[in-house]
Amino acid sequence: MTRRETQTDILIVGAGLGGVAGALAACKRVILIEETDRIGVQLTSRTMPPDEHP
Repeated sequence: MTRRETQTDILIVGAGLGGVAGALAACKRVILIEETDRIGVQLTSRTMPPDEHP
């Protein structure tokens, strides 16, 4: 992985419900980081079994 310098007003680590809501509420130059390939998992995991997620 190549290192690169990035500037942001806000850094949000975690794209769960709180992270996504925080990023939307900030409405500035925001970086949202999530370690998995899904965002907002709490919104979908209650309505769909985990094996049905792409």
